[in-house]
Amino acid sequence: MRVGKIDKVIPDPANHIGKLCHIAGWPAGCVFKLLRTDGKKHTVVTPKTGRVYEVNKPLVYTRGQMEELNKE
Repeated sequence: MRVGKIDKVIPDPANHIGKLCHIAGWPAGCVFKLLRTDGKKHTVVTPKTGRVYEVNKPLVYTRGQMEELNKE
C-alpha cells in the first residue's frame, strides 16, 4: 500500500523493531526508530532528541530502505 507518491507502508511492523522509519502524514524529514508495536499502536523515538511518541498511523520505509527493496 502506498501513502504518498513514493511512500510504501511497512507491512509487518513487528519485524521492523529497532530500525528507522517514517510516519505516514508526518513531514518527510522526521525519522524515527521503532521501539515496540502491538500491530496498531506504535512506539517510536527520534534518534536526535530522544523524544518518544505513540502513534496509530501507518509506518513507512525510509528512502534508503526503499532503494534496498527496489534492488531485490
